Amino acid sequence: MAKRIRWVLTSQSDIKQIARFYTPLSQPYTTKLIQLLMASVDLLETNSQLGFVEPLLESCPVCYRSLVVGYYKIIYWIDREIIYIAHIFDCRQSPDKLKEITGI
Repeated sequence: MAKRIRWVLTSQSDIKQIARFYTPLSQPYTTKLIQLLMASVDLLETNSQLGFVEPLLESCPVCYRSLVVGYYKIIYWIDREIIYIAHIFDCRQSPDKLKEITGI
């Protein structure tokens, strides 16, 4: 059964930051990257368990899952029929930063 997707404000901000960074470098690349990330999120609607339980966030009260797309991790959690997109995390950063941005 398909679930609904909800973007948390932080994930909306992450997408905007990615677009702002890459647009001056290459508009076509930016468009393809954003489309790829959005298409991957769309896959979660029908395959919510597609991502794996994020080991760096196992101590959180919510069960965060992540789906790797290129250099990015789509961090999300599932609550009944809604998939919440929490962050779009650039994996080229220190993994410890993932804990910081989720507030643990």
